[in-house]
Amino acid sequence: MNRATPEQPVTAFYLDAKYKDHRREYAYPAGASRNAIENWRRALTGELRRVFTLNDLGTPPVPRIQVLRETQEACYTRQLIAYEVMDGNWVQAYLLLPEKRPAPAALCLHGHFMGGKDSVVFADKAAGVAFGHELAARGVAVLAPDIAGLAARGQWGSNTRDVPLTYCIPPREGGCELLFRRLNHMGIDITGFRVFELMAAINMLEAMPEGIVDTSGGIGCAGLSGGCWLTQVLTAMDGRIRASILSGYFTTFTQTAWLGHCVCHHPFGIGNLCDMPDLTALATPKPQFVEAGSEDINYPVEPALSQAMSAYKDMQAEREFHFHLFNGGHRFDGTRSIPWLSELLLK
Repeated sequence: MNRATPEQPVTAFYLDAKYKDHRREYAYPAGASRNAIENWRRALTGELRRVFTLNDLGTPPVPRIQVLRETQEACYTRQLIAYEVMDGNWVQAYLLLPEKRPAPAALCLHGHFMGGKDSVVFADKAAGVAFGHELAARGVAVLAPDIAGLAARGQWGSNTRDVPLTYCIPPREGGCELLFRRLNHMGIDITGFRVFELMAAINMLEAMPEGIVDTSGGIGCAGLSGGCWLTQVLTAMDGRIRASILSGYFTTFTQTAWLGHCVCHHPFGIGNLCDMPDLTALATPKPQFVEAGSEDINYPVEPALSQAMSAYKDMQAEREFHFHLFNGGHRFDGTRSIPWLSELLLK
């Protein structure tokens, strides 16, 4: 390990040394009693609501759907919709409605990919398979929103008063960077802001007219990369998520965020509370399917995988946790995970 010296006073070296013996306060208590695990679950959930600033954001609303366009595909109807989560804060999404209704529902969350929600729905835009399309083709109603600050929600627009063209040296930062800075300035966490919107989206699905979707048995969720992170958090924090697919970002903070991964995965002080596999443990015994590419070396699955499997073993729920290491890189494979989730939701 490099160390800071008078000749090399590198702050990062100091922080590496300081973090070596760091312990997170709410790490999953492996091997503890059921009662102790439930106490841990309540305590960590409360702390996460604070760190994600969900308490500050309040109660997620029930947005009203506006249909912008509608297209009939071979086995489902694709609607481009918009809905307002906060006053003036609009989300665009695809809503895929299978022919057989009411259909079980799933959220499909894109990562940091060109096209955003398009990468979930259209095969030619997908990183791997278009998992939203694949689930809808199997009979699952899919909501695929653009995540706050990305895709259609990350463009600058034409109002130069927002960020003047003359203000900074190109390239002008947008997307997660600008969103993080502005939310941070107002004391709001970017992950919490995005999760709040997704909770509102679940409210919207639950409030749809009878006969379209069936959310009575819970909702599925699937995400790739940054969408995997949001899926992991949402599965842990919202009891309405029944089962989830975590693709392309099942790892630890010290193997990603600590090394400079996107700022949107850096909730303030999260490392004092927990690590990413603790969030998966928090969601036990919900069914979860982790998939990772053998060549996706920036997101190593160990030790997160072993830690999550230990939590499922403690809960005697080993059958509810699945893992597929596929040949390939940073993409959504879906070979095993998509049939697994669709069959579970369609039971």
